[in-house]
Amino acid sequence: MNKEQKIMRTLFLQFFGSPQKTAFSVVLLTIVLMGALFRTYHFSEWLHFETDQVDDYFAVAPAVEEGLGKLPVVGPKAAGTDLRLGSLFYIFEFISAQIFGNTPAGHAGATLFFSLLSLPLFYVSARLFFTRIFSLFVLAIFASSPFLILYARFSWNPNSLPFFLLLLIFTLIKGTGTVAPKQQLWWFGGVAVTLAVTMQLHVSALLVAPVVVGTFLLWKRPHLFARTWGGIFLVMGVLFLPTILHEVVTGGQMVTALTDKIDVPSEKNNTKLPVKIVQNFRYHAGNYFLILTGHDAINAGRPDGSSLGLTCRSCKAEAPYRLAGYVFFVLSLFLLGVFLTKEKNEVKKRFLVLLLLWFVFSFLFFFSIMMSGKYLYPRFFLLVGPLPIFFFGLLLQCIDPEKNRMRFVFACVLTAMVMGMSLQIVRTLFVEAEQVAVSETSVVGKEDIFPETGRITLKQQEQVVDFIAARTEGKNEPVYLKSESEYEPSLWLLLEKRNIHFFGPTLSTDPLFEQGQYFFVFRSASSLTKEMKWYAEKFSVVEEIPFGALTVRILTPKPEWVTGKKQDRQEVFQKKVEALAIPRWEMIVKYFN
Repeated sequence: MNKEQKIMRTLFLQFFGSPQKTAFSVVLLTIVLMGALFRTYHFSEWLHFETDQVDDYFAVAPAVEEGLGKLPVVGPKAAGTDLRLGSLFYIFEFISAQIFGNTPAGHAGATLFFSLLSLPLFYVSARLFFTRIFSLFVLAIFASSPFLILYARFSWNPNSLPFFLLLLIFTLIKGTGTVAPKQQLWWFGGVAVTLAVTMQLHVSALLVAPVVVGTFLLWKRPHLFARTWGGIFLVMGVLFLPTILHEVVTGGQMVTALTDKIDVPSEKNNTKLPVKIVQNFRYHAGNYFLILTGHDAINAGRPDGSSLGLTCRSCKAEAPYRLAGYVFFVLSLFLLGVFLTKEKNEVKKRFLVLLLLWFVFSFLFFFSIMMSGKYLYPRFFLLVGPLPIFFFGLLLQCIDPEKNRMRFVFACVLTAMVMGMSLQIVRTLFVEAEQVAVSETSVVGKEDIFPETGRITLKQQEQVVDFIAARTEGKNEPVYLKSESEYEPSLWLLLEKRNIHFFGPTLSTDPLFEQGQYFFVFRSASSLTKEMKWYAEKFSVVEEIPFGALTVRILTPKPEWVTGKKQDRQEVFQKKVEALAIPRWEMIVKYFN
């Protein structure tokens, strides 16, 4: 090797390290880019944009259009109650809309951003316990998880929980291992920011996250300097300031709503305690397996009572996957206990304790939901998104592939099998998303990752709205539209963006007018016997136009049902009315002035 070659080799090693390190970095970057591609591929066209997203859009849009005074001081509603979370989710969506545009995809940019950041964050969090190779393996699972990919691809307040859970774990471990005052202040400032955000993303996180953090600090008992305490209280106070001011103005409205939401299990449910315990185990095992592999072996078919869904006649197809989920879940908890008792490294011990605490308190929280008679939807498990994948890492650690080559090959094969299941489902979901615009029977999300049995993409809705806009252009007649409850709000929002205004809640209300454009938009595969029977009495179907999984029926009212010439008065869509009633900063300013 001549002198010039030696110089070039030295420069290469300085910039890139050894060839082995370079190869590792290339693989790491490839996995991160793969995860990013899955989360961004046709992001705008295949966006999930339905009733909850419309609520959030109408809540934030006035601030984008008219200024900060219209920014909400509270966040989204907790389902089925008057409780509203903190406003940080709406602030994120507001910033996203300012950067990417006041469009459905623009509002979803923040969720996508946090999801992309979660990829490198997952790796550095895994490195707190696992070796580089193991961290790479679990990152590959995290990057290709269909569950995490789907929830990264649209805007919804709980969708960023996996990122903030990872950040909370990372900052807590770093903070409790720091004794230098300045570094401690920064790390615990990060803990305070992350905890405040996490608590404002979903009611489950509001109740579970502070308990996990508090219990961990009681166990670890770090010596916190006065400036660190001051920084924590300052950060928490600032980030909860909108909620605090709202409570002052309304006399504790949200505190009352929160206490009302906390259900006390009835005696009827207490008598079914053994059944509820089995069900909670079943749903945890199934949804942990769903996050890990993308295969929904629990929610598909939903076994009754205390059945594990292994021996019934209708369970044959899912039984192997359910059994695998149960084995993985039990084995993971067993290994977590084993590693906890044997681990001597302080950082790794803190990592394992945090996993245990997050699992225990989330398990108890979900059990309380089941005891109150409610159902556990897969989306609830966003609260524990990274945990099943860390548990899979414990399984790899148990194999100890560094002992010999055969063990390493087995670990690689096991990881490839799990990743292969995930990639197959990701491919299926993407094919369905593409086909939904052309196939009348195609739907997206059959695995029940979403509560609905099918899902329509934003592109599909845009096609329908473009057709309606073209059909009604220049006619100067009110537009009336009836659709399924999931899609009707989003269709009206998109119509309003094309200056087609709302004149009534649905087609089903009297009176009917001679001058009007009437549209009936339902999924092509829907059974509409009941709906069409009612509409056939008052309307004639002029034309049916299929748009893949959606079909537009153009209607005209029968003469005997027409009671007026033309409706002149516009109305305000109910979703918009509700959004405009959300307390905003201008209300707070007015109160204190």
